[in-house]
Amino acid sequence: MSETIVLYSSRYGAARQYARMAAEELGCVARDLKDVRSGASGDIVEADRIILCGGIYAGGHGHAHPVEQLLLDQEEQCGACG
Repeated sequence: MSETIVLYSSRYGAARQYARMAAEELGCVARDLKDVRSGASGDIVEADRIILCGGIYAGGHGHAHPVEQLLLDQEEQCGACG
């Protein structure tokens, strides 16, 4: 069975709301990116699909760097898994 995780980063709550709606529709959970980065909500290495939700501020996605770093960290932990 494949596992889907919805990750979000939200300043004002809209991305969190959309992430929770998507997770409910998909039958999975939405996790705050801050919790995942701190290790509080478990490991995402086992996920088959990761859906990212975040805001766009002044024409740019303000949360891209933390997401990129999270994925790079997970890749390093996983080794040659992919």
